[in-house]
Amino acid sequence: MPAELSEDPYAILGVPRTASAAEIKEQYRRLAKASHPDIDARPEAMARMVRINHAYELLADPLRRARWEALNPLPRTGPARPGSSGAASGAR
Repeated sequence: MPAELSEDPYAILGVPRTASAAEIKEQYRRLAKASHPDIDARPEAMARMVRINHAYELLADPLRRARWEALNPLPRTGPARPGSSGAASGAR
């Protein structure tokens, strides 16, 4: 089993975090077909294929996917709350 990715597997596969298992599989197959070293003669094709495979293996397993999402939460977006200095407050 490969080590956990340091890169975002969703970005590698080009799918949103809300993608279903079927959408992830479909995109994986599309990328694998186009990026396979037998098809893509560029020197970086093998490394790209390895990244695609590792990303798919992580996202195809519901437990590994949940663990990765728990350890890599989405960054907060939107305006800061009034009176918030960015420091953690005691109450939430």
